[in-house]
Amino acid sequence: MYFAIFKSVSSFGNSVNPVFSSQWIQIFGAQLSKLPVNESLSVTAGTFKAKITAQSILLSNMEIFTGLFWLALITAFTLLLYHPVKIAVRNIM
Repeated sequence: MYFAIFKSVSSFGNSVNPVFSSQWIQIFGAQLSKLPVNESLSVTAGTFKAKITAQSILLSNMEIFTGLFWLALITAFTLLLYHPVKIAVRNIM
């Protein structure tokens, strides 16, 4: 019976990303050896939810720092160009 359930879950993984399916099968297999089927599915889903949450936090931090990088770069160019432009405007007038 457990083999049939494991086979159906592993066949579910074939239609999605291979990395996801391999990690799902690995975590589900480890949980299935310790817990009943319903609890092992729940724990496996909870594990993936925690992993996805951690990755989304890292991604949002990366996007914040990318935005800060561009803001700092624009500010640096503005500060570097401010003094020569100020002198050129003063010489024209």
